[in-house]
Amino acid sequence: MHPISDKAEVSVDFPDKAYIGSFGRHSNSMLLADILLELAKSLASRDQLDEQHRSELSEAAKQLSASLEPRAKS
Repeated sequence: MHPISDKAEVSVDFPDKAYIGSFGRHSNSMLLADILLELAKSLASRDQLDEQHRSELSEAAKQLSASLEPRAKS
């Protein structure tokens, strides 16, 4: 596993200035969930991806989903 920093950075750019901020709340799971949800909405609202990219994203999503299933206690 690769560690994910407990901080997010936000940047808002305007023609004459930029605002950059960061925050940390130990909310990696919620941040990732929001990113995945927004990605899903974005993909649903645009033309279908080509077969290669669709296949790669689909396989990754299936593996993520499988890893989130409850595991039997040993």
